[in-house]
Amino acid sequence: MKPWLLASTKCDCWQETLAPSELTMRASSRNAAASQRRVPQSQNERQTGEYALVNAQVSYRFTSGAARGLAYVKLSNLANATARMATSQLREIAPLGGRALSAGVRFDF
Repeated sequence: MKPWLLASTKCDCWQETLAPSELTMRASSRNAAASQRRVPQSQNERQTGEYALVNAQVSYRFTSGAARGLAYVKLSNLANATARMATSQLREIAPLGGRALSAGVRFDF
């Protein structure tokens, strides 16, 4: 990784677990800022724009007979921000994913 290309911060801003560890709600954010002024001119690097991603997740743990289960809903990139990783070779072609919703159920038995 080229540290002069990307300054990044990640924050798990909020997490709440309700009675007896069954329901968990979580919100997180990731902010990144790129600085072109520190890039050596000989490398022909292009500046990558700043971005902020906000994510949210809710999960519920349960049991069904002898099986343990987890149901979840996850929302990614709530603001539908265009984000490009400064360290990616494909940053000009393929930005990070836009707004997304994923849901699922997992069983352990």
